[in-house]
Amino acid sequence: MYAQRVMNYIGSYYMQLGHVDAIIFTAGLGENDAKVREEICDLLEEPLGVKLNKELNNTTRGKQAKISADNSKIDIWVIPTDEEVMIARDTVRLLNLK
Repeated sequence: MYAQRVMNYIGSYYMQLGHVDAIIFTAGLGENDAKVREEICDLLEEPLGVKLNKELNNTTRGKQAKISADNSKIDIWVIPTDEEVMIARDTVRLLNLK
């Protein structure tokens, strides 16, 4: 159900924008769960021409990597996030601590 919901959001944005530059998986599940990424990309393969490099997908965890196959119509990336650093930076900025 999760993969279906994500696929629906991506499809909806595609219809509104008319294109997709890239699909980025990030944060908890996106960075660390190859199976979830594969399920989402499998649902997008026919309608959007998304093709996942399954070997790269299965070996990428918590590091930045392009995981789309060479013949994918849309690039697929895993990009780690660091929410704690962003919160700290915003706090410093908002409190004028610099």
